[in-house]
Amino acid sequence: MSAPELAIDTASIVIKGVFEPDKLPPQELVAQGLIESKQLTEANQRFSNNDISILETTTVRLVIDRDTIQTTAQLAEAFEPMRDLAVVILRLFNSAKISVMGMNREVHFHNF
Repeated sequence: MSAPELAIDTASIVIKGVFEPDKLPPQELVAQGLIESKQLTEANQRFSNNDISILETTTVRLVIDRDTIQTTAQLAEAFEPMRDLAVVILRLFNSAKISVMGMNREVHFHNF
């Protein structure tokens, strides 16, 4: 019997604490070497204000609000860059109070 075909393979990091979304403009991600300026140009800045910031690139989705940072990647080759993104964001918010952090993996297979 062969292994079932993988349909979805997603990883995410969720960090709970106290954050200021407006303190991390997308250009800072370029300055930190986390995304290339071309990716920023192609990124979909869904929403950004003092309370929430949502940025989607071709490989990573980043959501920051007043109490949560969430990075998500849907391609296995983007898992490590997503992890690096979360680490650098935590360093940029070094004075933030972190209460909990979770690393999640969601895997679904086609019906077999």
